[in-house]
Amino acid sequence: MEKLFDTSVEGSKMDTSHRVFESFIVAYQPILKTAEDYLEDIVERTAPAYAEAYKPWKDALHELLRGAYLISRKIPLPNKDRFVEALQMFSFDSTIKFLCDICKLCGIKLAKDWEEDFHEYINQLLFALASLNRQPQHSPAR
Repeated sequence: MEKLFDTSVEGSKMDTSHRVFESFIVAYQPILKTAEDYLEDIVERTAPAYAEAYKPWKDALHELLRGAYLISRKIPLPNKDRFVEALQMFSFDSTIKFLCDICKLCGIKLAKDWEEDFHEYINQLLFALASLNRQPQHSPAR
């Protein structure tokens, strides 16, 4: 008889980890995409010296969104290291404050405790990623 659902502990942990990424995308994609677009506009319209200062922020936001989306859909990351760097970058309070300031400049009204909630989500993503990395990788059947 074919097994329809993976009820093992490993399968359960893996599904939970993917759901953390999926709920992050649902909760933060509109805000982060708006901030990324704003930074893209700055990079395109300002002098090269200013553009170069904002480009790493824009790239990190892009990697964070792309990586979280791909993991939520169980699609392998093309560059796992860049995603991990973006996650680590957004684990710092100063980076989250900068992101919050960018959101305010975009006209996004954030909840009073948005910074704390976002920081907690980033920590959950780091934990979920570590959990996924500990899972045995299954090779496709030949």
